[in-house]
Amino acid sequence: MAALLRVIMSLHLCLFFLCVAAAQNSYDYVIIGAGSAGATVAARLTEDPLVTVVLVEAGPNFKSADTPYEMQVPNPSIVVSSPKFDAYKWPNLQARRTKHQQPSWYARGRGVGGTSSINGQLAIRGMLDDFEHWVREAHLPEEVWGAANALNYYKKLETDVLFGESQPEIHGSKGPVPINRLTEPEWGHVDRAQKEAAMDLGYGWFMDHNHPNSTGASVYAINSQNSRRVSTNDAYLEPARNRSNLLIVGGFLVDKILFEGRKAIGVKEADNKTHVGRVFSAKNVILSAGTIHSPAILMRSGVGPGYVLSKYSIPVVHENPNVGAHFNEHPVAFALLHLKPDFQPIWWQRHTNCIVRYTSGLLDGFENDMTILGANQLGDTIGRDIFSNDTAPGVIGILGVAVFKPLSRGRVYLKSKKPEVDPAVDCNLLSHPLDLQRMRDGFGRLQDFLTHPAVRRLVDNITISYGEDEMLLEEFLSQPRQAQVIDDWLLTQTSDAQHCASTCKMGDPKLDRTAVVDSSGRVIGVENLRVVDASIFPSAPRANTHLTVVAAAELLSDVIKREDGLAEWRGDPRSNLVDESF
Repeated sequence: MAALLRVIMSLHLCLFFLCVAAAQNSYDYVIIGAGSAGATVAARLTEDPLVTVVLVEAGPNFKSADTPYEMQVPNPSIVVSSPKFDAYKWPNLQARRTKHQQPSWYARGRGVGGTSSINGQLAIRGMLDDFEHWVREAHLPEEVWGAANALNYYKKLETDVLFGESQPEIHGSKGPVPINRLTEPEWGHVDRAQKEAAMDLGYGWFMDHNHPNSTGASVYAINSQNSRRVSTNDAYLEPARNRSNLLIVGGFLVDKILFEGRKAIGVKEADNKTHVGRVFSAKNVILSAGTIHSPAILMRSGVGPGYVLSKYSIPVVHENPNVGAHFNEHPVAFALLHLKPDFQPIWWQRHTNCIVRYTSGLLDGFENDMTILGANQLGDTIGRDIFSNDTAPGVIGILGVAVFKPLSRGRVYLKSKKPEVDPAVDCNLLSHPLDLQRMRDGFGRLQDFLTHPAVRRLVDNITISYGEDEMLLEEFLSQPRQAQVIDDWLLTQTSDAQHCASTCKMGDPKLDRTAVVDSSGRVIGVENLRVVDASIFPSAPRANTHLTVVAAAELLSDVIKREDGLAEWRGDPRSNLVDESF
């Protein structure tokens, strides 16, 4: 009875506070962006029923059960490539990959779940040494951002179906994100050929890619269950969606963060043809719009490089030249496998299951700085149509090489202060000589895979896109001045892995002159404003970014609870009302 009374009291109190907030259009927190980070933070903060949160998202707000079928399936290709699903992407966002290329579309998710609703569902952790490097590079507190604490939050977010129970010191078994791995008979033909070649070439096999000591060939861990994607909308927002202290607002394109002096006090929606933009006031603002749009929103709000604010006549709140700078992304270059009919997949089958990590030996102090990637059918990354009827046209698979510890840095620029105009992205890939050197070396390793019998038996031929042409691999390798040809190919054809980070870098404001936020995500130079997403990473982790973003959001949710005195950290009597739906 006492427990029931406490629940009833909590509901009454929560409804009271939410009604007050709604009446004043004011909340404890406004979170901008409902993607991998924002969805996680919103769910965690509203575990305290007396904390009111409004979560605003530029794209659609939809329940898990209403997720389009094409977004649920193991292969993201149709969603990423088809204009039918432009509402779930930023279709006009452009990025220049290298200085030798023209800008082209850059895939980022829009809508609840963000990019976790359209990506490859690859749930792989960064190297734990990535966090130790962050601590050293950005002068971050070891107890917060060091490897041991990072491991705690990787474990917290996951239920690893294969290893969670048997290896509790490394894996979690009670988190909201299910981690699965397909068995080898479920893989595609390119996956199996890639593994066979890797074993023959001496890379070795490590079943658990997320083990701190793993290297060589591994099966991808995936955030998928029963062949269905599990985005942060599914894992975090869905259990929290009916909480009366959480308001989720879709179709809310942010114009700017509102300030009173240097204190953030809310957010304003962009005006459009149908209505004047809405305003939500809040005691605290959390910006989780991602590596591209978080710095753009900061700049539109008056926080950024002085020359940018002056150019667009934006009133200066705080000048910081590092907003939008230090963009970090994994460069990748592919060869095209023209598959024989017997080895062509059905469009909805998983596009990739095998990865090969290796240490180049060309970058001191970093292991697993390189990867050999494959896919059973061509992905959108290099700009082609994905499928036709039941199979991909051709059908084309891919094998490629990528730098997973890049040293090159780019920048995100404003093109306009109008929020409907996407920022420009200069990835500046391969601008650091060591990145180009490692890609050159990696292409040599890639040739060993491409010429291996396990791969050759799958294909009619293998081609390389070079300039305006598509050459047979053998023709490409017979070109004179081969070293220069390979460099030209890399500079003109290298794409991105869609693993962007670091445009609002985290660091100690007293010791790191490149920092935009401190170790708690608080924006330096202003009050009541934090950034929580991949933009704060000092560098991109040696992995797909999604899982590390969720882990960082989990970590910073606890930091926010502690620093802002939420019930869970106060030891206050209300703490027994904390929602336990996770």
